[in-house]
Amino acid sequence: MGGYKTTCEILSVGKPAVVVPRIKPSREQCIRAENLANLGVLAAIHPKDLTPDILLRSLLQQL
Repeated sequence: MGGYKTTCEILSVGKPAVVVPRIKPSREQCIRAENLANLGVLAAIHPKDLTPDILLRSLLQQL
């Protein structure tokens, strides 16, 4: 998930990450994940696009 504390921890350790943000009840996590993905800090997968294959490919790309 892409909560505030989770993304802060990802940023503080500088490790590759794949985030699948929650989109309800608010889009806060989704907006944060999209912005960080656009900056190249992490990979984000929208929950509606999440499949095992897409998750595997994203994880492998981050490694």
